[in-house]
Amino acid sequence: MSTSAKSLFVFGIYAVAAGVGLLLMPALVLGTLGFPPAQDGWVRVVGALAIAVGAYHIVGARNDLAPYIRATVWGRIGFAVLLGGLVIASVMPRSLLVFAAIDVAGAVWTAVALRQATVTASAA
Repeated sequence: MSTSAKSLFVFGIYAVAAGVGLLLMPALVLGTLGFPPAQDGWVRVVGALAIAVGAYHIVGARNDLAPYIRATVWGRIGFAVLLGGLVIASVMPRSLLVFAAIDVAGAVWTAVALRQATVTASAA
């Protein structure tokens, strides 16, 4: 497994774990982050979606699917920007930026690994 695939694999595990937490224990996860308790089932839907996306990331990483791995960098950065926009618009609390920061950190890790692989391949 390439370094970029490993970074996505780790991020996929994080996404699945976060999704399981939101699906099965939304009050605990939300309370830990300072969010009010969810009044409807949408947080569980988000958890289910996070599990699915995380599973895609794990499969893409295990198969070292370079185009998929590259696409996730932009997807995770875009997601973080959207979360930041929700915070700036005062639609969501600042604690949501924890998720944005994790997405950016994971995307940067993957992007650096992809860049290093390109530089190494060019030198060979």
